[in-house]
Amino acid sequence: MTRAYREGNAALAAEAEGVFRHALDVTPAGDPDHDVAIDNHAHALIDLFEFTGDPVALDEATKLLTDHLRQPLSRDRQARCLSLLARSRQLEAELFQDTVTMNKAVQARRR
Repeated sequence: MTRAYREGNAALAAEAEGVFRHALDVTPAGDPDHDVAIDNHAHALIDLFEFTGDPVALDEATKLLTDHLRQPLSRDRQARCLSLLARSRQLEAELFQDTVTMNKAVQARRR
């Protein structure tokens, strides 16, 4: 993703997102690296949205994080997911100029 940002290359960002998706697919729940795979994939989806403006990537990141937050998580884990979820919702609110979604982003950061 660093190279994609440095070069401003959306195709590289999409390729990186695909690699992170695959990493999540092959890292089962219960694996010690599963949480990291979720974080990485969600972050890659958010980055992909920032490159392309495609709201589907943002929707997928929001769903991935929201679903993960329904599970019992440590406070540290919860904080990481909520931070990413807040960023996703903030971008969504900016995209649609939606104050309700922006308020949800603020609430997620305050949790």
